Amino acid sequence: MAHERGSDFDLIARNFEQAAATYEQEALVQNAMGSELIAVLARTLKEQGQDLGALTGLSALEIGCGPGNFTQLLLTSVPGLKRLVLNDLSSRLVEQAKTRVSAQGSCCALETYVGNLATAAAPDFAPCDLIISNATLQWLSDLDAALPRFQALARPHGLLVYSSFLEGTFAELTELLGHSLNYLSADAARACLERHCEVLHFCTKTVVQHFDTSFHLLRHFRDTGVNSLRSEPLSVGQMRRLMLRYEQRYSDAYGAIPLTWQPYFVVARWR
Repeated sequence: MAHERGSDFDLIARNFEQAAATYEQEALVQNAMGSELIAVLARTLKEQGQDLGALTGLSALEIGCGPGNFTQLLLTSVPGLKRLVLNDLSSRLVEQAKTRVSAQGSCCALETYVGNLATAAAPDFAPCDLIISNATLQWLSDLDAALPRFQALARPHGLLVYSSFLEGTFAELTELLGHSLNYLSADAARACLERHCEVLHFCTKTVVQHFDTSFHLLRHFRDTGVNSLRSEPLSVGQMRRLMLRYEQRYSDAYGAIPLTWQPYFVVARWR
């Protein structure tokens, strides 16, 4: 059984800052998740007799904006948003996201908040109609404890829309390292949500990404900031042995190295 470990948020912030220049090009899974999240939101609104235009004039909070990849997509897809609060652990990334979306000429009023909204004291910005996050909430050690804090930042009956990852993500590394982040099962994630929200849409999928060598896989982790599974770095020798075991155990008939992701997508309404 894999040991579950909490997140070192200072380490996470540093790693994502270092990957800011390469994240957009390399974060293929996360970028695809962002597009799918917008599509899921559009389909769910349609089922409710609305469309993305129903969000016109509303305010939104993006948790974990990073360098602004998803932020840009959000404002392109929902150009009628009136106000957007950009949140991240890193002030550098918040400013980068703000600069990026400001340059695209959006009329949306931008605010920023740096810090961990799952643990921080109540921030002073006004409540939002939409709380949205792409490929970020997996870093939280206790989603059930975080949701009431997020709800306190929302208007009554506002929307919670996010994508994240379930157990089975990085299954190959989890088996070799013997530990992982505190990924939830699909049933546990849904049960957690239902304690706080009306779940309008919940879906999962499996994505297997392939790399030419274990070196390319490691470089991908570095270039996307997703290298915070251990707060204590492996030595060069330990890393070489780990990657050799990875290749020997998991490479396919063509020598490709797989990496498994288990994303899920949520549209919910706060009770």
